[in-house]
Amino acid sequence: MIVSDRHLTVGPSDDPYRQLQQLVKPTAMHDSGQVFDRPKCHENTRVAVLKRFTDWMLGTLFRTACIMWLYGGAGAGKSTIAQTLAEWGAGHGMLLGGFFFSRSDSQRSHHTFFVSTIVYQAVMAYPPLKNFVVAALERDPLIFSKSLQVQFDTLLINPLNALHYNYLRPTIRVPHVIIIDGLDECSDVEQQCYVLDVLISAVQKCKVPLKILVVSRPEVEIKGVFNCNPLQALSERVALDDSQETDADIRRLFVDAFGKLKRTHQVKGHILKSWPESNLIDELVKRASGQFIYAATVIKYISSPRHHPVDRLEIILGLRPNPSERDLPFAQLDALFLEILSSIPPENRTLVMTIVGVLVVEAIQAPMFQDLQCLAEFFALKVVDVELLLGSLASIIKVDQYSLVEVSHASLGDFLQDKQRSRDFYINSGVLSADILCICLRNLGLGGRNCEASSNWVTTVLTLHLIDLENSYTWGKLIPLLPYSGLQPDLLQKLSQIDLKSHLRNTDEVLGALFLESMLRLIVYIEREVRFQSAVVFQ
Repeated sequence: MIVSDRHLTVGPSDDPYRQLQQLVKPTAMHDSGQVFDRPKCHENTRVAVLKRFTDWMLGTLFRTACIMWLYGGAGAGKSTIAQTLAEWGAGHGMLLGGFFFSRSDSQRSHHTFFVSTIVYQAVMAYPPLKNFVVAALERDPLIFSKSLQVQFDTLLINPLNALHYNYLRPTIRVPHVIIIDGLDECSDVEQQCYVLDVLISAVQKCKVPLKILVVSRPEVEIKGVFNCNPLQALSERVALDDSQETDADIRRLFVDAFGKLKRTHQVKGHILKSWPESNLIDELVKRASGQFIYAATVIKYISSPRHHPVDRLEIILGLRPNPSERDLPFAQLDALFLEILSSIPPENRTLVMTIVGVLVVEAIQAPMFQDLQCLAEFFALKVVDVELLLGSLASIIKVDQYSLVEVSHASLGDFLQDKQRSRDFYINSGVLSADILCICLRNLGLGGRNCEASSNWVTTVLTLHLIDLENSYTWGKLIPLLPYSGLQPDLLQKLSQIDLKSHLRNTDEVLGALFLESMLRLIVYIEREVRFQSAVVFQ
């Protein structure tokens, strides 16, 4: 038998069970001794969501659901919950097996070892299965070269059914829970959907009432399978969101972590009992915006035994400069953001990052950008096109049932505007300002593009933007950036031809006056800039 990361060639073996063991990936199991950083829920946190799933396992909640889908954005703490539930299920004799996918582990980023790993755990959880599994391996020594569906049926479902028909009595309880974590981290999208198809078939064929928990980000392909029958009829779903309970849990994490530092850190004698003040914890909870990865990243950074915790917290909050460029406070969070943004198709990257820039920077002062329809109109796109463009970022940017667009991570803006952290995805505020100015002018008919956007709210955005630019970003820095944003050199001519008052019919009187003043100042500045550049050329 030859085994590589993604391919295996299986031949007959004198010991069929040994053949199975060689194809097991321990790192994909919840109790792996090779994985040291797989956390479980902090004490007294996630109480409500954990109870929903333990009640489901016990059969007192969601009784008709064979499959549960726990989904949430990147860094929401899904894997932590999956780990906690796996340990609880194993401790109560309910866990049959599981598989923890991971894109960073070449042996867990695909489904090659999916069945063998789960079957091995099932035999360990319920030893009477072993004889049936060994018999199946003896009948077909090449079973692991067959499809995932055939493997799952032959090595797990058929043995469970044989036990059910021939040996099990109603009073005998068999482990029946399977937990699949990080399905979205299976690198092949088609494999993700295929795994779901295999699980659907399993619960339909198995006479032992299986309960399967699938944990993932709400990626488009996975959501599509859950939204269609038969899976829609067989399943229930639970979303992890930034509820008040989540904020309270994150606060508890911070308070307990700071308390531990004051008790155990080597400089504990130099830390005030009142540290940190309540308002600083409030700020950390606000920045976390319901994402446990932010809290975990901050706690890990502050807890360094080689540094003073008070100094490290001040660096996190921007109250103290970072003394070293190699000391990256948000390294774990940055890696997550970079991985997600890298999934944007190259041909769409420029447009998508402009949309993201508008959402994380401009939407603060122009809330209309949070409306999907307005956002689409502003970029002269169809709503469905914007949804498709943002589809690969579903784990950090979500569209709710009311078509409101929300950035799940409050810290995303800080990341994108820090070139050292965001690298190729850096958003230059000046270039973004030029982009938005150009789009506004195009929407008003200056750039030659037809747009059905409402001139009323586009005028509002443009006015607010022009005023903000004059206050915070000088025209002298902005105008040279305009060519890079696609605005044609004949800007002045087109500006002089516009009927500014035609865009003010439905605009607030005060805002309209500001718009006229700002536009006129822009025209005057550009005219002066053009004359100056012409004079330089002819000297």
